[in-house]
Amino acid sequence: MSKKLDIIKKAVFYAHENPTELATILAGNISDVATKVVVSGATSIDLNTTSGSTADYVGKALSQFGDEMDSSVTLALKSEVTGVSISSGTVTVAKTVTDGTKFVVKGTCGSIVGELEVTVNVASA
Repeated sequence: MSKKLDIIKKAVFYAHENPTELATILAGNISDVATKVVVSGATSIDLNTTSGSTADYVGKALSQFGDEMDSSVTLALKSEVTGVSISSGTVTVAKTVTDGTKFVVKGTCGSIVGELEVTVNVASA
């Protein structure tokens, strides 16, 4: 069940306290607004020390009701990390990046930002 329906149920239940809100909901005049960005993908990358590694990330905008929106989310690195780059949602980690290196993939939709921290793991020989 969507959060919109939950809000409508609450509005109907409490209509005697706020009839204007109920009228707005019933008229369908509530627009979805992006209030949260979620970045998903691996939280760790096992580094191939011969060729480097890649991993894919996705950003999704959520409305005030928690529903996924069609809004565009731009992905970038929160700050520059030597040997790590991102393009079209794909993070590339150079073979020279050291074990334990951390970086943050940042998703932006308007002024709303979501982040996911990622750690690079290098297997012991």
